[in-house]
Amino acid sequence: MILSSRQRQIVRLVGRDGLSWSQVSRETGCHPSTVREHVKRVAYKLEIKRKPREAMVVAYYEFFILGQSAQYDGSKNTT
Repeated sequence: MILSSRQRQIVRLVGRDGLSWSQVSRETGCHPSTVREHVKRVAYKLEIKRKPREAMVVAYYEFFILGQSAQYDGSKNTT
């Protein structure tokens, strides 16, 4: 799965910068409930079963640090 540009932005703000939902809301102009919805969708797309904030840290690490974005094209290896 490919993350939208907004989802990537939220992953960076939460996973890398450690911002709260309300801080991300102010930064992006999204309503806080929209931020939470993006977080849920990212965790679902990347098959990360953790608490929301932990999921964003894991998503940031896997997607940006390890550069495994190609892994999320729908053919994710689950081994």
